[in-house]
Amino acid sequence: TTGIVRPYSHGAYRATIHAELKVARAMGLADVVFTTGRTSDASAAALFPHLPVQAFIQMADYVGFALEQAARMGFERISVVCFMGKALKIAQGLRHTHASQGEVDLGLLARWTTEETGDKDLARAVSEANTAREALEMLLAGDATGVVDRVGRAMLSSLRRLAGPRPLVEGVILSLFQGAEGGRATPIWQGQAK
Repeated sequence: TTGIVRPYSHGAYRATIHAELKVARAMGLADVVFTTGRTSDASAAALFPHLPVQAFIQMADYVGFALEQAARMGFERISVVCFMGKALKIAQGLRHTHASQGEVDLGLLARWTTEETGDKDLARAVSEANTAREALEMLLAGDATGVVDRVGRAMLSSLRRLAGPRPLVEGVILSLFQGAEGGRATPIWQGQAK
């Protein structure tokens, strides 16, 4: 079997993450890649083509649980591949990224925009965006990649706190551009925690 199960309850989803991590460890894998859904999973597979399918685990909203379990099981490298909305929520320090647990803080993103660019008009537009994706499009159109870097660094800091000091922790932020081939997302930021 592949070890992949389709859970429907919170407890079942956490159990599935745990079971998939156990399969990966039983195979002798040292690296695990957490994604938040099908598109980020397919994109992660393209970014890490040397890893077998068992290394890719859809953690969905269970960031804290997934990182803590992977660290406890002794994985040497933990990568998280997600889109801007989840990245910003992780950067905010949320352990669980479902909307019921906390909203994307576009006010924080607007403050970082002001601090990184000095562009108050762009910051205001970011604060009024409907979604993190819309805010990201504004940032990229305004050549404000420093703000994306700020989100990435804050995300890595949160991931490091969750995983503890031992494993190498890596983050990738994706963007799904219009007309992307096969619906695959493009990495717009990648980094490792210190």
